[in-house]
Formats: sequence, C-alpha cells, structure tokens
Amino acid sequence: MKPLLISIVCLLPAAANASGLLHYVSDYYEGSPRSRVDSMSRDDAKKFDATGTLFCKGTEGSAQLTVSNNLITTASHMLYHRKKGTNSCEQRAKATDCTFQVFSHGRIRSIPVTEMVGKGWTCPNGADPADDWLVFKLAESVDDVQPYQINYSKIKSMRENENVMTVAHSIDIFGKAKHYGFCKIGHLENPGFIPHFLIAPCGCAEGCSGGSLLSADSDHNLLGIVVAGKESDKELRQALQSGHPNRYHFRAQGDDQDRGELYVAITNDFLKAIEKGSGLNLAGEATKPENSPPIPSADSDATQPQETVPLPHPRSDTR
Repeated sequence: MKPLLISIVCLLPAAANASGLLHYVSDYYEGSPRSRVDSMSRDDAKKFDATGTLFCKGTEGSAQLTVSNNLITTASHMLYHRKKGTNSCEQRAKATDCTFQVFSHGRIRSIPVTEMVGKGWTCPNGADPADDWLVFKLAESVDDVQPYQINYSKIKSMRENENVMTVAHSIDIFGKAKHYGFCKIGHLENPGFIPHFLIAPCGCAEGCSGGSLLSADSDHNLLGIVVAGKESDKELRQALQSGHPNRYHFRAQGDDQDRGELYVAITNDFLKAIEKGSGLNLAGEATKPENSPPIPSADSDATQPQETVPLPHPRSDTR
C-alpha cells in the first residue's frame, strides 16, 4: 500500500483557497439525494439542532455540539491551510477567531469559541487528512439543544456497507440550509480493528467541513466528522452552471472507487480530546496510556516534533 498523499478537496470557501481555484464537492450518494432538515417535522428536525455553522476569520464550515452543551467538534483545516498534495500546513486563524452559529431558543445564536481543547494537525508538517479534527469550547452553553452522544461500541464496530447519515451545511444546495443524506460506508480503513477514517457518499459540498457523520438508527450517535471529498474543477463548473449537484454512485473499484466524502472517525486522540473537554469517560479502552504524548492544545500552536505513520491510500491496490 502507498503512503497517503491523496488528492482531496477540503470543503472550504473559495476565499480560503490560497491557490485561487474554486473547489467544491458535489452530491455523491448511494441511497437518497440530500434533503433539507427543515422539511422534517419540528420534533424530528430538533434531533439535528446540534449541527451548526462555524465561522473562523473568513472560513465557513460546519460543527456540532458533542456530548456537552458547550463543546463542539469540527475539522482542523478550519484553522490551518494544508498545502495541496502534501502534509504541510500553516495557521490562518486562532480558536478565538471562531464563532459557532446554532438554532437555539427559537433563533440563530452566535456563540464565540473561547478555547481549543485539542487538535489533530500540528503544523508545519503534521497535516494528515486522517487527523483533520478539532475540539473547541464555547463561551456559553447551548442549554436547550441536545448534543450528539458518542457510543464508542458503534464506532468500533463500523463496517463497509453499513448505513450512515451526514448532517451539515453546504453552499451548493438549499441556499446553505442544513441538509441530511443517507448512504452506506464505501470504504473503511482498518476494518476489523478500531477504524481511523472512512469514505461514504452521503453528499456534501463547500461549507460541509466538520459536519456530522451519524449512525442511521434512531439514536443518531456521532461517529465522525466530514473533512474532504473529490471533484474536479470541470465537474464543479458543470454543477454550478446547471444549478444541480453532480451525482455519482460509490464503486469499490475503478475510476470512481473513492467518489465520496472522507470522514475522520472519533477514535484515539480525537476521542481523548472530547473526553478531556467534557470530563466524561466515553471509552476507557480507547484512551492512550498515561505516558502517551499530550494532545496538542490551544497553547501549543508552535512547531512540535511528531512521529507520523504513513496511511494507506484508500483502495490504492486497485488503482
């Protein structure tokens, strides 16, 4: 297997792209196309109130309340720019530059981020797409919204072809209104062990970064976050000109073998940072021993030495 230097598109606004190119990810799905959350009954829609929009110094993405009313999870590239085709990155914003918008008490509330609890990327050379996560604390609790809960046994037992759903905001559909889509997991890294990342074609686009990957059952447990996807500039132009997202079915082999979104599963240091921020023991067996390196925090944005393990390209053996 080859090391992971995959051609991915971080689902960010064009303004945040230093190359000047417009990059979106269109509606790759296997199941049903995306639908508006606000088309549900209010009783059903409120199950997804925990998903909101995150603004960080000109960058717009998605985030969600996670196990606590003042804790959110999102993608590292909301704060850091990853250089295309490499694992190099540079900081473009601080945690305190971010504001979380969420539907609460009958209106959209804007709540500042006060603290970074943990992060997956350590710049300048630690921008592995499979570690593209952040955990933030908010200035206020969102007391009337139920945060997504984590059932670690569901994360550990994820399998290919399992039904999942994504909830997020995207610019290419519904005028950025919150959307949801169902699909099946197309590829899972480390099947049979604790999963690290996965690909699933539930449909996402610009603004979706950091959005919610949920179990498709009635509990809607948080399994991971969306961090990237794949679409050419030509496909993007076609989608924007037509006004309709491109749609593809996930295939295990061939040119479209990984036509879907890349998600980071809530395991390892990501899970440990959520435990740190919430004070909860979500899965004792998933946390690292006491002598493990500390999780990078808001006070450790300086360059840090970090051992990186090459990550296999999804399905690289079939390319």
